[in-house]
Amino acid sequence: MRDFELYIDDVRYRTPTLVFVHMADERRVREFALQKLDEDKRHRGIEVRENGVRLFGLGTLSAPPCEGASTS
Repeated sequence: MRDFELYIDDVRYRTPTLVFVHMADERRVREFALQKLDEDKRHRGIEVRENGVRLFGLGTLSAPPCEGASTS
């Protein structure tokens, strides 16, 4: 089992919500992320990381952040 971090872009909050999940592999966490994205219309995007390394993003978080981009 592996630990993954999910950052959820939700219209209700200014910063992404962080959720930790314990899953078997990247395929399973992708399925879970797609379910989270679909479960609430206010979820706009999800970024998945493992040990701080970006694996993939969905929706509004599908593109990786630009180098040197401001986060404010």
